[in-house]
Amino acid sequence: MAITRNYEETHKKLLDVSLKNFLESGFEQTKLRQICRDAEVTTGAFYKHFKNKEEIFEEIVMPLIIKLKEAYQNRYTDFFEFNTKQDVVKKWADNNDEMYVFIDLFYDNYDVFTLLFFNAQGTKYENMLEKVTQYSEENTHKFYKVLFPNSEPLNKEKVHFYTYAYFAAMLDVLRHQFSREKTKELSTDLHDFVLPGWFNFMNIKSLAN
Repeated sequence: MAITRNYEETHKKLLDVSLKNFLESGFEQTKLRQICRDAEVTTGAFYKHFKNKEEIFEEIVMPLIIKLKEAYQNRYTDFFEFNTKQDVVKKWADNNDEMYVFIDLFYDNYDVFTLLFFNAQGTKYENMLEKVTQYSEENTHKFYKVLFPNSEPLNKEKVHFYTYAYFAAMLDVLRHQFSREKTKELSTDLHDFVLPGWFNFMNIKSLAN
């Protein structure tokens, strides 16, 4: 039997119930009638709030996507404001800010992050790892152009695969649900492990000194 609530209460209930079902069953396997039953609303009431499952999924994940975009935009804006090539390289070598952004957002938004990166099959966000990789790739090419404006561009396929492997490895760490501190420790280990390879690939070892 449907329960009488005001619009805001019903809207929040639908979001909460949908998130729970999407995490437990996946987006594709979650049925609209299950959402309505768990939220104790009629199908007609559901359609007063959302057109379909896709719309409710998007409302759940969009705040996190905005946070991710803002964090990365701020990070890369700061990155390219350094005055010398040596400063740019030192910034990259001395910190792991990129992954710390990921890690903090993961632990601060655990359920929604899990939904977006691990349970989004059947939605337009099912390839979030690819989207994050592409964004990082673009900035890698910009980074290289700052260092070597007159050099040939980096091999796009290699940049893609190296970047994808880096983020995929980090997502695998997140899957294991270590503590935030342990995850950051492993992230730093990963950063230190791959950094020499990036320096060698981009031929910037001499600039790091």
